[in-house]
Amino acid sequence: MRIKALRNSIVHFSSSHTTFEHENFVVRGLADTTDYDELSFEKARSALFAAEGVIGEVFLLAGVAPENVPHMLHGWAGRPPV
Repeated sequence: MRIKALRNSIVHFSSSHTTFEHENFVVRGLADTTDYDELSFEKARSALFAAEGVIGEVFLLAGVAPENVPHMLHGWAGRPPV
């Protein structure tokens, strides 16, 4: 659920209600990109593994044999089985 919340916060920006002014150019209601700005390799890796876990469970529920799930994930995410 934390990954879902992070994904939603970086895809669906909320307004910071901040106004930016420069010369005669004004922007009201800037997007709050705090979560996006704080992304890291570790967070991206965690999100990938969480998504693979969910998709792996979907494959199992669809009747895919457990030994074939890593190969199905290879087709889905492009990461070869270990």
